[in-house]
Amino acid sequence: MSNFYLSAARPVTVLSQSGAPSSVTGTTSETVLATIAIPAGAVGPNGAIRVTTLWSYTNNSNNKILFTRLGGVSVQGITNTTTSAMTQQIVIRSRGTSTSQITEFNSTSGFGSAAAGNFATTVDMTKAQNLTLSGAVAVGTDTITLEGYTVEILNP
Repeated sequence: MSNFYLSAARPVTVLSQSGAPSSVTGTTSETVLATIAIPAGAVGPNGAIRVTTLWSYTNNSNNKILFTRLGGVSVQGITNTTTSAMTQQIVIRSRGTSTSQITEFNSTSGFGSAAAGNFATTVDMTKAQNLTLSGAVAVGTDTITLEGYTVEILNP
């Protein structure tokens, strides 16, 4: 099997992918379920990071919050109550520079329209950054499971 490298010759690169479940239960603190290292310069000034996740969680009226953070900055936080699973996809887009991004900050669904509008961040992608996927439950007996994820780097 050959190695994959981030380069202009490969405009879409699967940076990380997992199907191994990771869960949080027994605490109401936000808990990181996956950390994906993004190499310095991997996302160009017109590039993007596409994150696709599959989640399951306790189906009741308690809040279950799913977070995506880039460089420690929240770029997505979705609160779920009376459902039991969700596929989420977000695209974190560079804005013509490697130090400014825009993302739809959708707090109620994984894909589609949002009342809150877009969310701008200033994470320096010329430096190595971590993307984290985490969860928090309102009641410690509830569970959130990150069932799997794919993180892709998109460069023109």
